[in-house]
Amino acid sequence: MHGRADRLLYVGKARNLRERVGSYRHVNPERHSRKTVRLVHSVENILWEICESDQRARLRENQLLREHRPPFNRVGVYPKAYSFIEIAACDEGFRIALKQEPIGNCFGAFKGNARGGFAALARLLWSSIYGKSHENLPRSLILERGPREVTFTTSSRESWLHRLEKFLSGDESVLTGSWLETETGADSFARAFRETDLANLKDFFVRGPQRNDEARRKLGWRGRLIRQEELDDLLVQAATQPEPRSSDGPNCTAA
Repeated sequence: MHGRADRLLYVGKARNLRERVGSYRHVNPERHSRKTVRLVHSVENILWEICESDQRARLRENQLLREHRPPFNRVGVYPKAYSFIEIAACDEGFRIALKQEPIGNCFGAFKGNARGGFAALARLLWSSIYGKSHENLPRSLILERGPREVTFTTSSRESWLHRLEKFLSGDESVLTGSWLETETGADSFARAFRETDLANLKDFFVRGPQRNDEARRKLGWRGRLIRQEELDDLLVQAATQPEPRSSDGPNCTAA
């Protein structure tokens, strides 16, 4: 959808173009967001491309979003915002850091609420390593956006690094570890705070490390790191890749 001076305003895809465009004919402020109303009143021209498959359409959409960053699109317009998480040994312990560039022993890239997932991870690690309730969290860990780097002092450094590597690589078994169990003995606010962190961390894991790992496995992707500008396309390819047919399935013929 283009506006004045042929400015690209919005990119989308549809299986039924007539139906999709028709859905904008009766937009009004009582039923639709102000953003949608503004878009409809700004559009002066609509161009379309026919793609050979749903996968090609989604990959083309990703390409246009990255190149033009249309103002009425939000998702996929700025892959550089996707984050990496670094884990590293240091004196008497280890550190974790949220980064925009994969420098050091990094995992990712992760999209979605990586900042919130990182903050939840930092608080749960602090509580477990030091054996304290969420009600005793240092102020630096409960700020609204949280820190981008946290250092922990522990004699069990190698064990924690191993667990974190498995977690950030998409190993679901780590989520059953004692460090993620529900806290007891704390006041109701601290327990609720910890429960929220557990939920946020598990959501981050499903939409981040686990989804990345499943995509890599399905496509035979080698290497741990996925560049920010490659992530959206990799996830599209994995989501639209046909499942391999079993060699002993009902549709196979034995030689």
